[in-house]
Parts: sequence; C-alpha cells; structure tokens
Amino acid sequence: MALYERALKVVSCAHSEHPTASINHDLQLKLTGELQNLITELDFEGEAGDKLLQIRNQLLNGVPPSTLMELSLEILRLVLDGTHQERRTSQRFLNNITGELATLQKTTHQSADQSQIILSTAPP
Repeated sequence: MALYERALKVVSCAHSEHPTASINHDLQLKLTGELQNLITELDFEGEAGDKLLQIRNQLLNGVPPSTLMELSLEILRLVLDGTHQERRTSQRFLNNITGELATLQKTTHQSADQSQIILSTAPP
C-alpha cells in the first residue's frame, strides 16, 4: 500500500501548479526502483509472474508518472492474484498429503491388527 501512496504522490506532484522537478523525478525513480525490487523478489508462476516480468521490463525502460500509477495498481492486483493462486496450490498440496496420511494410517492400523491376530493364534 505504501508503494501505491508513493505513486499517488508522484502523480499529484506532476499535476501541481509548481511542481519541483527534482523532487518529482526523485520520487519517480525511488518508486520505480522499489517496484522493480518487489517484482524481483516475487517468484510467481503462470500468468501473474509473466505479467510482472513484463511490467518490470517497462519500468527498466522508464515510464511517465501517469503510467507509473497504473503500473503500481496493476502490480498490486497481480501480487494479490499470485498470492491467491499460491494459496490454492498449497491447499491442494495439503489436501493430497492429508489423504495420503489417512491412507497410510489405515494401512498401518490394518497391519498392526493382523500382527496381533497372528501373535494371538501362534502356538506358545
């Protein structure tokens, strides 16, 4: 959210009556750098990951303040999408593990029961 607020500040500085060019440029460079770092740290697969890499390339080439605002919003949306996708993938993985553990527990219990039967019927 802080990145989005910085993007708003960059855009508002660009539209003010007396913009300070160096401050505006510094804010834009800082936000651009932070967005690039954020994208680099994320490792989403699929469509969200591909789009984030495309946005990172746009940021590397430089974008105007209004585009920077749009890209900040797009990055937030893609991060949310990627996070939701990872959550669903993790849930499926945990469900599979839970099913396999339940099967293993059942098999182990059956083996233990059979061992008890064999031991109880074996001659002393």
